[in-house]
Amino acid sequence: MVAHPTADYTTDASPRRRRAPRSAAVEAALTIDPSQYEGAPARPQAPVAAAPTDGPKIPWRARKKSSADPLHIPPELIPAGMVYQWKRKFLKGEEDEHNMVHVQEAGAWSPVPGDRPGHGSIGTKGARARGEIGYGGLVLMERPIELDNEARMEELSDARGIREIQMQKLGLTPRGQLPATAPRVRRSMEEPTG
Repeated sequence: MVAHPTADYTTDASPRRRRAPRSAAVEAALTIDPSQYEGAPARPQAPVAAAPTDGPKIPWRARKKSSADPLHIPPELIPAGMVYQWKRKFLKGEEDEHNMVHVQEAGAWSPVPGDRPGHGSIGTKGARARGEIGYGGLVLMERPIELDNEARMEELSDARGIREIQMQKLGLTPRGQLPATAPRVRRSMEEPTG
């Protein structure tokens, strides 16, 4: 039998400190003397408001959605046959003329006049001084609904065309159709090398 040496795992050394010792002033500041607080008055509790029980309960999400959105246009203010949309007019504090020309010429959008009846609560006063309805670099624009529907159909057609081009590049075919080229199967026998 082989004798194994035994190790004594008990040491007389104190455990290693992980932080520097605190000074006496710091220790005194951190100690709390409970006798100082025995006669102190209790902290007053804030009154708890009772929830109203005499009305319908409104869920939290409904209350959240009902907050005033500065960009919301009530549907009753939009004239029949027109569509409203906010468009960017200012970018980083400077007028974005290129975007406004594109929006007005290519998109057939026109600014909503600032003096239109019923629109007094929409937008800011500075934009009204310019004769338009604006908010935070945006301006409220309108166009006939027929032009809006036509523009949406053009955007959809363009998107479908781009999708078809990408499918052709990848060699994919539309759903429900067979591929244009039949798969080829090659039989070959290879002799083992070695």
